Amino acid sequence: MVFSLDDAPDVTNVNHSTPTHTTATTIFPQQVRLLYSGAFEGLLATAINAPVLAYIQREVIATQVLGWWLFVIAVVTAARAGLVYRYWTASDAGMSPRQWNRAYGIGAAIAGMGWGAAGIALYPPDSISHQMFLVFMLGGMAVGAVAVLTPRMEVFLLFFLPALLPTVVHLVSQQDEIHFTMGAVLLLFMLALLFTARRMSRTITSSLALQTENTGLVRYLTSANVQGERLNRELKAEVQQREETEAALRESQEQLLQSQKMEAMGQLAGGIAHDFNNLIFVINGYSELLLNSLKSDEKKRLHVEQIKLAGNRAAALTQDAGIQPTTNPPTQTGRP
Repeated sequence: MVFSLDDAPDVTNVNHSTPTHTTATTIFPQQVRLLYSGAFEGLLATAINAPVLAYIQREVIATQVLGWWLFVIAVVTAARAGLVYRYWTASDAGMSPRQWNRAYGIGAAIAGMGWGAAGIALYPPDSISHQMFLVFMLGGMAVGAVAVLTPRMEVFLLFFLPALLPTVVHLVSQQDEIHFTMGAVLLLFMLALLFTARRMSRTITSSLALQTENTGLVRYLTSANVQGERLNRELKAEVQQREETEAALRESQEQLLQSQKMEAMGQLAGGIAHDFNNLIFVINGYSELLLNSLKSDEKKRLHVEQIKLAGNRAAALTQDAGIQPTTNPPTQTGRP
């Protein structure tokens, strides 16, 4: 069975509600981030358990073998620690999540092979107690891997399989019943851990997918709310503008109606004044004829002069109003 880190986004999305490809691509960087978040615990467990195992096995394993194994584990652990440091200090312009995942997977595979080598190189053939402790230590590292590597299932398998399979094969290949049973139990333990890791990986993937969907929903609702508020403001502005337009239209209509009323009244007043002016011209005309026909010492002349004076005043008023006469004054013949 071959596990490709380049196909990483499609490995763990096999739960009951499988995320879409878009969602899987979106949560992939978060899964990688979880891997590097749990790296400290994994490296710390290695830094503690490796010296403890070497110390316990010192009585049954050659010092040179223990030294070389510890040296390899220390180098691999230091390299993985440097990778984790680079990840957390790298800028956005650094490697892509896929590249970070590949690098972590390679480190996990090498570490798994180092622990798998312990199952062979540090296996004492004559001490059952040291054998049990070795199997116990390898099982503990496998359990720890379930806790810190399951955000990416292929990375977990790259550590888990090379760490335990060599020991299982070595125990099963022994000719006695005890070692064969130990190998079979360890194999069952591996299967149980595989199912547990698979379930945890699905849970993590579903949780991240749900978180991503909720984040997208919140963003959508926020955007819709902002758009709704903007539309509401635009609607209010449009209503206010319409009300102002209607008010201006009503005011214009009232002004037009008032202007029409004033124009009608002006025309009526002008017509009346025009007719009145014509009557004044008749009065003044006949008054002038009477004055011309009367002698200066007659008593009637004074009354006619008062009529003529009143007519002139009335004519002056109509002239001040801008009404010009259109009727010719009466002639000496006596008819207007």
